[in-house]
Amino acid sequence: MEEEPKDIIVLGAIRNGAKKFDKIRSKTGISPEELNKILEQLEQRGFIRVEKKKGFLGGEKIELQLTDKGNNELQQRVHEMEQKWNQMVQL
Repeated sequence: MEEEPKDIIVLGAIRNGAKKFDKIRSKTGISPEELNKILEQLEQRGFIRVEKKKGFLGGEKIELQLTDKGNNELQQRVHEMEQKWNQMVQL
């Protein structure tokens, strides 16, 4: 059986509340180097945006947000996977 594309796994993690790099990494199990590449690609494609916010002690914290384009892509890809699953079940 085909494995889910990692970009979709990352988008799903962000949509489900993982807004920071470490949280995404722990939820997905993707190595830091690979996750960094995936996040860069998602940002270039306009699926996520990086927001810099003021931290508690005046430092800066970075949060990742899903864009409307990213949310639409995720919904479409999940729908495609559901259709494939339903076809397999019917076999």
